[in-house]
Amino acid sequence: MSFPRNQGYTQMTSKQQGILNATKDLLYNFYNCFWADTDF
Repeated sequence: MSFPRNQGYTQMTSKQQGILNATKDLLYNFYNCFWADTDF
C-alpha cells in the first residue's frame, strides 16, 4: 500500500503513531505486571 505525501497523510500518521505509542505502553505495563506475578 502506498499513501500520498500530503498534509492529511502527515496528520493521519501522527494520530496513528500516538495510538501505537499508547498501545505499546499498555502492552508493556501488562507484560511487566504479568511476569512480575509469575513464578517459574
